[in-house]
Amino acid sequence: MRKVFLFCCMLVLLSTSAFAGMLDYQIVELQRFDATKINRHRLRTDIVIKDVIAKPMSDIIETSKFAAADVLKKNKAHAVTVRVYPSEHFIRGGTPLCITEYSPDGYGWSGTGSGIWAVQAAGTMPDAKTVRIAEEWGRLYPKYHKGLDTDEKGLRKEIAKNLKIPYDDAAPAFIFLDKME
Repeated sequence: MRKVFLFCCMLVLLSTSAFAGMLDYQIVELQRFDATKINRHRLRTDIVIKDVIAKPMSDIIETSKFAAADVLKKNKAHAVTVRVYPSEHFIRGGTPLCITEYSPDGYGWSGTGSGIWAVQAAGTMPDAKTVRIAEEWGRLYPKYHKGLDTDEKGLRKEIAKNLKIPYDDAAPAFIFLDKME
């Protein structure tokens, strides 16, 4: 009886430590890309992790990997790309903070063999001001985008006014991603 109890305690410890770095996330968009020529069913999903800029990158990566495996399993595809953002508005106005590609068969997105996991993540997390600018850009973008044209001057003027920042600062910053795995 004691051995069974100790075994159960070990299982509980292992299962809780495996997800210790998991962060709450929300799937915002899921797109399917079927490539009939190469018979690959591929998915791209955008997820939002609240307060992500205050989280350790290792937890963000583990969460994106979990989301990738979960989305792939539920949607029966060959490959999935998960992009991590701090908010829904940031999706239209900023670069993802992490991009995780998962292909259990090792053939990747294109079907040519790029490995099972590929992760790129921000080497430096953006500060709160950078996030606010990108979120405001994403929120206001539909108002200034007509057909193929975007009134970027008008968009930047409104962002500068709303956030009380100089006009020259009122554009989303590019976030550089480093290859992690």
